[in-house]
Amino acid sequence: MDGTLIRSIALVEPSERSSLRVGYAVSSKTYGAVRRNRLRRLMREAFRGERASVLLALQASGNSAELIFSVKRVSVQDVAGLTVFPVQADIAGICQRLKARLQG
Repeated sequence: MDGTLIRSIALVEPSERSSLRVGYAVSSKTYGAVRRNRLRRLMREAFRGERASVLLALQASGNSAELIFSVKRVSVQDVAGLTVFPVQADIAGICQRLKARLQG
C-alpha cells in the first residue's frame, strides 16, 4: 500500500487474540541520523491517531497484524520542512485501505 510519501507493508494473520505491531523504517543511505529520526517521529505521531481504529478492525475480523511504514525517497530539503500533516494524510489513507480489506 502506498501513499505520496509513505509506503507500507502489512502482514495480516488469523489470531484468537488480536494484536498490532508497527515498525518504522528510513534508509540510512538516503538520510543522515537527524533526518531519519525526524521522519520516524513524524510517522509515529501520524499513526498514533489511527492505531485505535485499526486495532478495533483487527479485533472485529479476528486477525493480528504487523505493519511496516517506510519513507519513499524525498529530497533532503523537503524533509527539513516536512510537517506531520502530509505524513498523517498518507498514513490515514493506508489505514483506511487496510480496514476496508479487513472488513471485506
